[in-house]
Amino acid sequence: MSGNKRINEKGFLLFEAILSWVLITTCLMIYLPLLVNLLTTLHSAKNELEMARIGYEQIQKSVETEVGDDEWETNGKIYTISEKVVNGRKGIWVYEEGKVWNLQMESLDLLSSRP
Repeated sequence: MSGNKRINEKGFLLFEAILSWVLITTCLMIYLPLLVNLLTTLHSAKNELEMARIGYEQIQKSVETEVGDDEWETNGKIYTISEKVVNGRKGIWVYEEGKVWNLQMESLDLLSSRP
C-alpha cells in the first residue's frame, strides 16, 4: 500500500508548483495596478500642491511689492506664472506641462486688509 501512495505523490508536486505560481501571479495582477494608480495619484497631488504653493507665494509678493515672478523653478520643473484679470477680478495662473492652476485674488483682499 505504501508503494501506491508514492506513485500518486509524483503528480502532486507538479500540481502544488502550478497552484502556487497561479496564486502569486494573481496577487501580482491585483497589486501592481493598484500600486501604479497610487503612484500616479501621488505624483498628481504633489504637482497640484506645488502649483498651489507657488500661486500663494505670488499672491503674497503682489500684495507686498506689486511685482511677481514670470517663471519659477523647483525640483527640476519650470512653472510659468501669469497674472490675469477676469470680470474685473485679478487672479494668478500657474502653468506646468499643460496643467493650469488658477488662484483667484479673493485672498489678496484678505492679505491686504491686515494692519
